[in-house]
Amino acid sequence: METSSRTPAIVITGASDGIGKAMAVEFARQGARLGLVARRKEMLEALASELRRAGSPEVLVEPVDVTDFDAQRAALERFETRFGGITHLILNAGIAARTTPWSDSWAGVKECLDVNLMAALNAAEWMKPRMVTRKSGTIAGVSSIASYRGLPDSGAYSTSKAALSTYLESLRVDVARYGVRVVTIAPGYIRTALVKRNNGNMPFIMDAAKAGRIFARGVLAGKRVIVAPWQYNFAILILRLMPVWVYDFLIGIFMRGVRGDTPESRRASKT
Repeated sequence: METSSRTPAIVITGASDGIGKAMAVEFARQGARLGLVARRKEMLEALASELRRAGSPEVLVEPVDVTDFDAQRAALERFETRFGGITHLILNAGIAARTTPWSDSWAGVKECLDVNLMAALNAAEWMKPRMVTRKSGTIAGVSSIASYRGLPDSGAYSTSKAALSTYLESLRVDVARYGVRVVTIAPGYIRTALVKRNNGNMPFIMDAAKAGRIFARGVLAGKRVIVAPWQYNFAILILRLMPVWVYDFLIGIFMRGVRGDTPESRRASKT
């Protein structure tokens, strides 16, 4: 099957929920063929039915754990063959991880880096030479506002997203001459399972469905960086310019407001 420029063939990792699902719905409405990767087969199959009703002419699912790097590459190979070439690869799979000063968080740190960073690089590196050979295609990675400065109790998450953003920036320059686009998606607070542990105020929080529309349309338009909610464009600028001592003082206060009253915050207040 030949891939038509009028019919994108889009593969999304971490597609079963949150931003990945919301983007898939918008892509389906645009008439794209879709390949979905996530661990939970039942959720993928239910989503596939929804996407067909929304307008996608073809939806394929691969229930794969992205940290099984060989299995992820095998799934991408099957999509590539069936679609006659993947036109857009969306690296969305991600988890949150909290670290604390009083415990060894290595297991959570490693899992976070494996899912958010290493799995994304594994897929991007597999996809890159194929798109370069075709001289077309888009690789998009879902990073985070947290990639711009390290957030308290989120060292692993911020690290994974900062590394992913840097990789995408480098890749964007490397492959531009071959007609391949690279997109960095930088969400602020989006109403998904990842933010459920926050009990306080999350500024400008946006519903996942709206964020998915913004991100999906930006990817199809070939934007280099997509930030939503839009107010976080200013937050990024402020974070980049803020002196270290000011950041250290203010970010702790800000994140306590975001986290709210949690067992971790109560314990921290006693130490």
